[in-house]
Amino acid sequence: MNLAILHHHLNRGGVTSVIANHLRALATLPAGARPPRVVILCDGQRDGWPTDLPNEPAAELVVTPRLAYDTAGTKADPQALAAALSATLRDAGLSAADTLLHAHNHSLGKNAALPGALQRLADSGWRMLLQVHDFAEDNRPENYRHLRQALDEDDAARLGALLYPQAAGVHYATLTERDADILRSAGVAPGRLHTLPNPVAEFASFPPQDEARARVLPALGLPAEARLIVYPVRGIRRKNLGEMLLLAALVPEGTCFAVTLRPKNPAEAVSFDRWRRLAEALRLPCRFDTGGAYGVEFIDALAAADAILTTSVAEGFGMVFLEAWLAGKPLVGRDLPEITREFKAVGMAFNSLWEELRAAEHLEQDFGRLTPGAQMRVLCQTQRPTLPIELGIERARADIGANAAIVREHYSTTAIGKRLAGVYRSILADAGGPVAGFAGERIVAHFADPARQLPVRVETPAEAHREELVATITRLSVPLPPQATGETPALPPLKGIRTVVFDVYGTLLVSGSGDISLASEGARGGAAVAALAAVLDDAPIEGEAVVAALHETIRAAHGSSPSEHPEVEIRVIWRTVLERFGQQATDEQIERLAIEYECRVNPVGLMPGLAETLSALREGGFELGIVSNAQYFTPLAFPALLEGATLGTLGFSEPLCVWSYEHREAKPGTFLYERCAERLAREGVQPEEALFVGNDLRNDVWPAQRVGFKTALFAGDARSLRWRRDDPRLAEIRPDAVVTDLRQILGLVGLETDGGEAS
Repeated sequence: MNLAILHHHLNRGGVTSVIANHLRALATLPAGARPPRVVILCDGQRDGWPTDLPNEPAAELVVTPRLAYDTAGTKADPQALAAALSATLRDAGLSAADTLLHAHNHSLGKNAALPGALQRLADSGWRMLLQVHDFAEDNRPENYRHLRQALDEDDAARLGALLYPQAAGVHYATLTERDADILRSAGVAPGRLHTLPNPVAEFASFPPQDEARARVLPALGLPAEARLIVYPVRGIRRKNLGEMLLLAALVPEGTCFAVTLRPKNPAEAVSFDRWRRLAEALRLPCRFDTGGAYGVEFIDALAAADAILTTSVAEGFGMVFLEAWLAGKPLVGRDLPEITREFKAVGMAFNSLWEELRAAEHLEQDFGRLTPGAQMRVLCQTQRPTLPIELGIERARADIGANAAIVREHYSTTAIGKRLAGVYRSILADAGGPVAGFAGERIVAHFADPARQLPVRVETPAEAHREELVATITRLSVPLPPQATGETPALPPLKGIRTVVFDVYGTLLVSGSGDISLASEGARGGAAVAALAAVLDDAPIEGEAVVAALHETIRAAHGSSPSEHPEVEIRVIWRTVLERFGQQATDEQIERLAIEYECRVNPVGLMPGLAETLSALREGGFELGIVSNAQYFTPLAFPALLEGATLGTLGFSEPLCVWSYEHREAKPGTFLYERCAERLAREGVQPEEALFVGNDLRNDVWPAQRVGFKTALFAGDARSLRWRRDDPRLAEIRPDAVVTDLRQILGLVGLETDGGEAS
């Protein structure tokens, strides 16, 4: 019986490795037990396809463009794909009578037409093995959403029936008993369900470690004595690269971590690049994409390693749990018990793996269960401990020999070759019989278990970018206690207040410059150079020239505005400045650049009592708002400084947050206050029922009073307090209250206080 293998591509990766190792496994069978012909159908991509595969059986590659990944918005056409596959197989001289199909990951959602096409081939007599490596239902919302849309089916039961064809001669294989249990519970007949672990091939021509280190360490820019921990994966989201960074911050100095490959998928690459930039910014001993950016051969990286790392939070099979020992290397990192239970059952030991990581001093839960943003904040707050953690490399080294022997016995290409041949025989011997219904909703329910929901797996590119911006603010922030003003509070009760509206810089946030940095100029060339270096490669621009161009561009924008009090959009300003110097940047780079510069020239911190005051006001039933001279990064300062808390979770009403950059209008004009008053009016709140709190008599108190708000001058920090006594327009302007601590606001609006700072 001939064999036709189907997969979308043959690019380097987990499934491609399995296909290659299946060919090696089949080659171990007696000549009479091997398929006479093996034909592989794929879209033509074969980046990393090995060249050292056996000649018996020799694999014939047949390009089938319709097997390629779907593009965005593709509608599935199973009939057309079935026709294309039938024609391709026929042209290759294969028929349903003499060929078995072995399809890999048919239901993952990369090509939504493939399950239906296979159903049609089964209906026309083709026997097949559908090997499920990964489930679209398993924390892959983009994949599952695409399947629903492309197949125009939202019902989980009916969609499952489309994704998992059931017919005589259609069998399923899973990598683990865990996955077999899932399909069995959904309705796959036990006699048509097989567990087929991935074969693990021996490493060919493995160089001595000293020779490999002589090549690898200089290429990675590491000293000869460095201890090298290699993470041999393509760094997609579920590989949990943030944990590698945390280890790099906690282990003894002289240890370097290296991940071998950058993802090809754009969504995955965004996450990968974000972790790389954070490692560089925190000066952590990590190398990314050693096989690409550094030109290190994969086999050399393994040979040079002192240990192999895994921090993945989810695996279909977990090849690293087996391959490390065949490479003669200790394995350290994160355990995945539902995967390793089968390896442990045959006697393997994993004495240097952990099920959760709470090593950082301020880490209260497993690092792997945090959102990527929370992971980044932990990293920004982590300092190398006095007593670094040990990874247990020597403990794991003692298990290399025994574990390698078990892998060769149970998971070698010879062992899996026999299992694979047995599976193929059972499919050919399938005499038919009744086909049970399939309950696809059970697969969805299994993976929807909250315990299985891991944020690192599903972060979108937009979320990754936002969290990187937040982490940049966290990283560049420093303790910034307010400076005493010597002012005396004036705290008359203010009756009838229903809403409290705040300024941001100098009021809710301590501001290093006393205001948003655009309000002033100064010698900031060094900050500009550092910001440019953090974002753009080799930007040959002199710092003072950039700063001068920045402020010149701002002045020009102000001059061309019809407003008496104009505001700029700083992203537009930075793009104009870069273009002036012949530099191009993406939107994401512009946003990073603006924050890198702002946080250097105007670091911010939390005003004492902020969280306590906002919590008490929120619980007291007060609506909260903001009117502030600001930029797009201003709201991001709150999650950066308050453990991820957004303005919404702090109690602020989005409609009542009025930002100058969104309207191109700034204080001290009344425009922003009038917009806030209009939105309050829609909720039945009059201006006199709102208290505005700000640190500047001209920018905050004066325009707020002109619109009708009650006002409190915040006099809690000498950097930002602005009485403006030299401004004759303000001679008669007096706030309704003066507070020197945010908690004093509670007494003003009639909330009980504990008598501390708020009294």
